[in-house]
Amino acid sequence: MNSKAEAEQNYWTASAQSFKWQVKSRTVQVSDKDITEIPLGFQPFGISSRGDMILITDFFAPAVCMNRVTVDGNTLRFEVAWIHGAWNGITRCRGGFPDMDYPSGANRCVTAFFAPDGTSVCIGRIHRDFFLLSPEDNAQWRLKTRISLPECTDFPLVHSATLNGNLLLTVESDAAMNKWRLASYLWHEGHDLAAHSPKFELADLRDISRFHYGIAYLHGEPVTVSSSHSVRGENATSPGIYVGGKLTVSGIIGSGICVLPNGAALVAAYEQEEEEAHKGNPGKLIYVPPALLQYE
Repeated sequence: MNSKAEAEQNYWTASAQSFKWQVKSRTVQVSDKDITEIPLGFQPFGISSRGDMILITDFFAPAVCMNRVTVDGNTLRFEVAWIHGAWNGITRCRGGFPDMDYPSGANRCVTAFFAPDGTSVCIGRIHRDFFLLSPEDNAQWRLKTRISLPECTDFPLVHSATLNGNLLLTVESDAAMNKWRLASYLWHEGHDLAAHSPKFELADLRDISRFHYGIAYLHGEPVTVSSSHSVRGENATSPGIYVGGKLTVSGIIGSGICVLPNGAALVAAYEQEEEEAHKGNPGKLIYVPPALLQYE
């Protein structure tokens, strides 16, 4: 075994030791009249749902936290699994991402959503490319291919993404993060995504406020959440959840939002950049009960 391969094997062996004591489920008591904050041991960024399956990105790891979420009265239960890496046929990619040349020198997991087959997962760093990870029989994941949105030099950054039927919904911005928009793309797929990359057709565009993240649909309208950046400085917006551009639940700050089958919402809250001397606060989820999301 060469030195690089040996170092990689040592890393994954040590990583497995680090995570072996983690339990696979969690139960939280939630309110049906007010929000409930759920502390996390990592900084989440993006979040998306497909039925009762929820994907939460672990921004710094990078990794993806997979959850089967059930709501029984006031009990919220998570059945949890993790994607910490994926094979690319040669080596194992940390977080599922291939190596990159980038000023930060590190991968960051910003978006994650289920592919049309319901089992494969698409992950993104912040650009207009996603990487398709598919599960294998040995409980491992394999990096299959790169999927790219149509090139758009005016809006090169993708901050949020989720698949709703055959529509890929994204939150995008220009490179300076001054102009933001919601975009919807029709996903025209082949039978084998690894062999034939899907084609995307732009279906709809809407302007949104700066640093509003998402993205989900409720009552036929897009749902976004304000972030800590959007409520400060010039053109600040009120903190909260916005449905169809209308402030519906005030006082909430997050970096992503999804809707559960019972009509509640889960907000991912990236807390690294909050105004604290020790670089922010622990990350968290925010459960928003269905009663708060009703609007006319």
